[in-house]
Amino acid sequence: IRFDNVNGVNGSGAQMFRLALTGTPTNTKKATISVWVKRAILGYQQVIAYAGDPNGSTAEALAFNASDQLTFNQASSDYVLTTTQVFRDVGAWYHIVAEIDTANGTEADRANLYVNGTKVTSFATENYPTQNYVINWTATSSSIAHTWGTNGIPAAGPSSQLFSGYMAEMFVLDGEKSGATAFGETNDDGVWIPIKYAGSFGNNGYYMTGETDDALGDDFSGNSLDFTTVALATTDQM
Repeated sequence: IRFDNVNGVNGSGAQMFRLALTGTPTNTKKATISVWVKRAILGYQQVIAYAGDPNGSTAEALAFNASDQLTFNQASSDYVLTTTQVFRDVGAWYHIVAEIDTANGTEADRANLYVNGTKVTSFATENYPTQNYVINWTATSSSIAHTWGTNGIPAAGPSSQLFSGYMAEMFVLDGEKSGATAFGETNDDGVWIPIKYAGSFGNNGYYMTGETDDALGDDFSGNSLDFTTVALATTDQM
């Protein structure tokens, strides 16, 4: 899916959103986010996936920051993982997996990032969630918006931090901490490639492929958690 955004500040560009999930969360403390991204513009904050209140005070996000580092964080710094690595190759696809399991007794295992199958171990900022922190990623509450490609919803005002580029294979798993190998493998040429996911989605998990050209936000998990699209047309199906 192409997110054809020129810049990320106060635009009303390409994005997907859902105002609330519908099921009882399988787990309020454990989730996995997985997505393939190809960047188009660098040097500004760009949200990949977001779960939080429309005003952003409790928001949790997976994003690229203005320095092109990858960050997985909560808005009030209840947890922040920001890579030392930068991601500036606009010709490359990156497979990104973020997982969170706040019930884990080991602090460093409560949140993890993987890029192209490799676990990230070098962070510019490394703050883990407190034990049993309740996450937004699987929350059903109508006050929690779930979005891709931006940090808010149109009803709350102009969208910002818009992602510019392409996304594919967009997952959120409720109650699963799956790592990268559930979604990809290294082929005979040493290249990390996608594979079919065969695990559970949980009650509030979803999976967007973009395979329906006039409904790019359709959910193929079986949970019917379709997303509303804004400024995405059939011509944005790649």
